[in-house]
Amino acid sequence: LGFQPQLDGCGRCHIEIREGVFDVVAGSLRCPRCANSGVGPFMTVPAAGVAYLRAALIQPLPQALCMEISRSTLTAARELVEQFAEYHTEATRSPSVIRVASLF
Repeated sequence: LGFQPQLDGCGRCHIEIREGVFDVVAGSLRCPRCANSGVGPFMTVPAAGVAYLRAALIQPLPQALCMEISRSTLTAARELVEQFAEYHTEATRSPSVIRVASLF
């Protein structure tokens, strides 16, 4: 149950992409061609961040938390999770959003 970010490909044209911009409102990645077709806000997500989040979404949380990634990838993933959760829960830095984001 719940609403999770769509990271399988471009949320508009559905092509497979490794990196792009994340449309926080739509909850999906956008390819460069479709990046201007959302309401935003948008976040640039590097390929390593997309790969990490894709893997984290399909693994049990303890395994996802043990994945070795760079600090910059972790920071990008955490920012995406925070903004996504804040928007979709209508919260701004609420304790529950901070708890979710602190897992990353």
